Amino acid sequence: NSDQTATLMFVDPSGNKFDLLQDSIVKFYDRNTFIGLDTPVQDSSNPHNYNTSLGNETLKDLTLGEKNTAVGDGAGKSITTGKHNTVIGYNSFSVPTSGEHNICIGTNGVGNDLDSDYNFALGVNDGNLLMRGKMGPDIADKSLELPKNGRLVLHNATDQESLQLSHSGMNVVDLGGSNT
Repeated sequence: NSDQTATLMFVDPSGNKFDLLQDSIVKFYDRNTFIGLDTPVQDSSNPHNYNTSLGNETLKDLTLGEKNTAVGDGAGKSITTGKHNTVIGYNSFSVPTSGEHNICIGTNGVGNDLDSDYNFALGVNDGNLLMRGKMGPDIADKSLELPKNGRLVLHNATDQESLQLSHSGMNVVDLGGSNT
């Protein structure tokens, strides 16, 4: 029925009422969900589909991109045509305009220096990454890297033994217990 309407209200602790749909804070478009201020607008010139964003300016410049997920203020805000990207964290992956199949997790611009597809970045920012990698597209292209001077420690179930990989070599630690 065209006479029916729907709304989504929020009442803050002071009793102020906000109509989240009327104020364009929550937007539901054909196969898209955008929550936050300055998120994409759906019209015939921007036929993006299957995108989800949560946070102010998330996926802000999206035009033809699809199947992107962005969470955090400014996450993925410059993506225009990128596809299949997952971005979590304040201002992460906020510079690239395209790119496909990227995963960026962190704050303060993690992934902002990426200019290709199939990347993985996890850290505080691009200058302080915990891990980075390449996810394809081919099996031979896949890799996971620790930053310079970083190390990876794998413990057994009892924390009595570990394998430590670092930039300078490999170390096996045995604090006792069974070798079976």
